[in-house]
Amino acid sequence: MKNYYSVLQVDPKADKEIIEVVYKKLAFRYHPDRNKMPSALVKMQDINEAYEVLRDPSSRRNFDLTFSPANTSPYVPHNAQDLYAEVQRLKSELMIAHQQLTIEKERRTNLENRLGEVTTQLKKEQTLRNQIEQRTQLAEYARLAFEKATNLRRTRSSLQKRIRKTPEVKLLVFVLTYLVLMPIVIFIGMVSNLGISWNMVGLTSMLLFIPMIPAYGMGAFASAVYRKHLTEKLKHTT
Repeated sequence: MKNYYSVLQVDPKADKEIIEVVYKKLAFRYHPDRNKMPSALVKMQDINEAYEVLRDPSSRRNFDLTFSPANTSPYVPHNAQDLYAEVQRLKSELMIAHQQLTIEKERRTNLENRLGEVTTQLKKEQTLRNQIEQRTQLAEYARLAFEKATNLRRTRSSLQKRIRKTPEVKLLVFVLTYLVLMPIVIFIGMVSNLGISWNMVGLTSMLLFIPMIPAYGMGAFASAVYRKHLTEKLKHTT
């Protein structure tokens, strides 16, 4: 009598769920469509037979009542050739698994190296981006400084030109002041006749000469004030 527990490789006290899980694993391994060993079909038949007995509580109870180590024999491979083939298959699977593990390790190493390269490249790009931003800021500062220097140079040039034109301002103020004062002086002289019995030419000459004195003083004063103002402004532009 076969030991169905030994066929399914489970403990006699195993519950139904464990028996079902083990059966699915064994069926997946020894199904003739997947396993091409000569003994796979016979072994699959034994597995199905053991599962049919142990999956049903009633048939399992009957089997347990009749089961004893004396009248049952453990499940063993049918012959040495099948056992050798099984060992070779397991070795082949182990070798394949080892190769796959090696490939996965190499792949992981390559991915880590690639990640390191990408990280280094990103750091370089970030450094380059920072350098570009710094150079852009420096270029902007240089442009602003150049514009400021250009405006300052233009302002200084304009002030210097205006300082050089101070005599023109003096003359302009002199002329304007003279033109304002001359009619006033002439009017006063003609009205009062200044108490002097001069001839008309002498009187006219004197009346024309008198406004020149305050006009000249006003022109000189205005020119000096204007020149001082421009000079102070020029100092502040340095």
